[in-house]
Amino acid sequence: MKNKTNVKYTISTIILIMIVMVSKFIYAENFDGVKNNEYTQQYKIWYSLSDEEKSKYMQPLAYPIKFDPTYLENDSSAATSRVGDTLPSKYNLNDEISITVKNQGTTNECWAFSMISVLESNIAKRTGKMSERFSERHMDYATSKTFTDGTNKIAFSREIGSGGNAFVGLGYATNGTGIVKSSDMPFENNENKIKLSSINKTPAVKVNDAKIFTSLYKYKDQTTSKTIVYDGASTEYTNEQVTAVRNHIKQYIMKNGALFAFTYANASEYYNNTDILKATAYYCDSKTAMPDHAVTIVGWDDNYAVTNFNSAHRPNNPGAYIVLNSYGNSVMDGGYYYISYEDALIESSIVGISDSANIEYSNIYQNDFYGYTNEYSLPGQKTIYGANVFKRNTDKVEKLDEVVICVPVSTNIEVYVNPSDASLETGKLVKASLEKTTITETYNTIKLTSPIELTGDKFAIIVKYNVTEGEASIGMEVNYKTVLGQSTMFDCITANAGESFLSLDSNKWIDLNTVYKDTNICIKGITTIKTASGNQIDNSSNSNQSSNNNQSANQNNNDSTIAKINIPNTGAVKFGIVILIVGTTLIISAYKTKKYKIVK
Repeated sequence: MKNKTNVKYTISTIILIMIVMVSKFIYAENFDGVKNNEYTQQYKIWYSLSDEEKSKYMQPLAYPIKFDPTYLENDSSAATSRVGDTLPSKYNLNDEISITVKNQGTTNECWAFSMISVLESNIAKRTGKMSERFSERHMDYATSKTFTDGTNKIAFSREIGSGGNAFVGLGYATNGTGIVKSSDMPFENNENKIKLSSINKTPAVKVNDAKIFTSLYKYKDQTTSKTIVYDGASTEYTNEQVTAVRNHIKQYIMKNGALFAFTYANASEYYNNTDILKATAYYCDSKTAMPDHAVTIVGWDDNYAVTNFNSAHRPNNPGAYIVLNSYGNSVMDGGYYYISYEDALIESSIVGISDSANIEYSNIYQNDFYGYTNEYSLPGQKTIYGANVFKRNTDKVEKLDEVVICVPVSTNIEVYVNPSDASLETGKLVKASLEKTTITETYNTIKLTSPIELTGDKFAIIVKYNVTEGEASIGMEVNYKTVLGQSTMFDCITANAGESFLSLDSNKWIDLNTVYKDTNICIKGITTIKTASGNQIDNSSNSNQSSNNNQSANQNNNDSTIAKINIPNTGAVKFGIVILIVGTTLIISAYKTKKYKIVK
């Protein structure tokens, strides 16, 4: 009997292994989206450089930010009037709010200076008051690895003073580590290593909503002199698409404030003065231009003449952005200069902030601690579901007040919550009542009009993503080195089984970790904890410790409700049948052989 039981157990094990192998193949067939993206030209150039050469540039975007089809729908005078303004031919934020001209000194913190200026301008624009100053130095140091007395365990894969980008800035501004007041960590004109305890500051502000715009890279064709506008990879944009994106950028500035942007600053031949610090206009027409500096767009002038630019490098058409630099107000035109609309990089990595708030929450639950780095979509798929499972860190009365969702394009959403455990089973879900159900790219914080009390040791947030144009896409945190073998500032990203899940129908789910290692869906839960008297517990100073940060759910993968196989496509079915037939033949043969030995 014992031997027969072993035979049955062995056969069952083989069958289970085969099913798992077939299932994984099916999963990969149905959910293979991340690997299909093309690298940008600038990223390929940057990645091929030596470490010493890389240090001279900002890390470019690895992938293009795709064109949002809703830009064309909203690109009209009627659309702009919805935000209270039509688009003037010239606009400057300085006519409405006070913007501080700053000086980064000898540091490489231009990216942090730009991100902080974007935030400060947004606060001033929304409130009508001069914004409080925030710390660029803390953004640089808190996202860096090596300190005099140890290693920052939650750092991005970068060192102090090595440069950054808006993706790092937004990750920091939304994960509970920043943003802190300038008075808590004032600027210093150095990038010396310091003690880890020096960055233990209480965040004052969290970024709620932020936008990463469509990537517009440009170069001048040397044969035709035509300006080519493309996504950085292989897709060329039409004039209509370019106009739609540019109008969207202008509309955003008028409504929300300044924008982060990249430029190729250290090439003097592209300025209208050989002394860069005396230049007032800039235009680069090179396809191989590399980003080495971050600036802040504060306005535009559609009629800025081409004759203002260097005679050896002139755009085909008038028009330029008004740009704030971070070299102080004694250089250029009081710290400002003009960059042509047709410049190679000025519209390649534009980022804005449209809302922020004082930190009043108790906990941030997140698997995507490092933030949005890529997108996930399937060809032709209008609806897709994503879910994150979190392990709670308190047994007190806790309510889910807000969710943070990242999407690459404007998307209609529905949010469901399982407040009691990790199951994604439909019968356990509560539909959340949201302040808004249509969100824009990229970061969105949505309030629940009726907060949901969390009752279990774990809980799950499920999002239905639906679009009418294009494809439904999900913002994701991706470790490019693990998934694609490409090292970036996001080599720090890790993920575990039982954290993030995908589905096409909300009934059959796949653990994202079985398709892409070290990848998470960008869904966060923000909560408050109440005392017995109903007062809120202020736990915000410990917001980083309370984050889930990829530690949530190794135990969840035993839950049968989140392990159902997705519906296979035809190719996967055929492949699976072949494996099952061959495997069954081998099992029968093995069983007969084993049975003979038992009789003997």
